Amino acid sequence: MRSNKPSVPVDVREEAKKAGLKLVNGSGRKPIAEGVERYFAPKDVNDVDVYDLIVRCFKVAAMPEAIKAFTSDPSIIAIKDKSSDVQRCIINRHFRLISLRYVSRSGNSVLPIFLEFFNDGDVMSWLERIYSRVCGFFKHNRVYETLA
Repeated sequence: MRSNKPSVPVDVREEAKKAGLKLVNGSGRKPIAEGVERYFAPKDVNDVDVYDLIVRCFKVAAMPEAIKAFTSDPSIIAIKDKSSDVQRCIINRHFRLISLRYVSRSGNSVLPIFLEFFNDGDVMSWLERIYSRVCGFFKHNRVYETLA
């Protein structure tokens, strides 16, 4: 039997309304149309190029296999001219997929780094975590070599 209770408490609904958010499926996320607009929006000239920074991280970490796999991934190629928010989101997806493929082939856990892939917060803090934790984990466990 279905309940008539709202899936989101009324006070959350009111706060979302005040903030200009449209609730989707009972959550506070913005509608999909806004995400699509952000994906296709032109990149600001002062926006950081996350794609380039990740490639540099791989170079500093001496990970040529990672550079090759990363720069040849069609979803990564498609984000070169996107905003840093879009780049980070797609790059996080790339890392998640690489991690899951590694787990399926090796049986090893990726939980220590899987929690590092989030799309909010400061870009430079995110990049520091990617370099110190993710690149380190990928290099130590030869993740990209395992998938080649």
